[in-house]
Amino acid sequence: MRVRSAGLLLALALALAMAVTGCTGTALYDPPGDGAPKARLSIETMLGGNGEHGDGQSTVAMLKVDGKRLAETGGKQRVFLEPGEHSVAFSADHQGTLRFGTLSHDFQAGADYLIWVGEGEGDKPYSAVLVPAGSGVVNIYDETLF
Repeated sequence: MRVRSAGLLLALALALAMAVTGCTGTALYDPPGDGAPKARLSIETMLGGNGEHGDGQSTVAMLKVDGKRLAETGGKQRVFLEPGEHSVAFSADHQGTLRFGTLSHDFQAGADYLIWVGEGEGDKPYSAVLVPAGSGVVNIYDETLF
């Protein structure tokens, strides 16, 4: 019985190792170079510190653009994008509840964009909206619950 359990553990460890190394083969995102037209996208959290759900630490980060990772490990708070349609994957972690979401938009050169991550509803603990950054006018370009 122990040999069978050890074999099962070895198979699970091998499967996990293959999954992890498979992730490392994913291409990294290549941002536009100096002088190229680009849009700037940032992400911010509106979670935690408001007293309603405690003062637990919140972490949000962009992880991928068009399926390409932004960093070898972790994520980024800001990324530059070529003009055009892009899909951005991100994560939110507040008080141990880690979730992943995706937003898409046709980004314009020279524009600043912001993803705001806040409280969700029902079985979706988070919401995210993509808006123009710093304009004071809140046009929602895309939104999701995750």
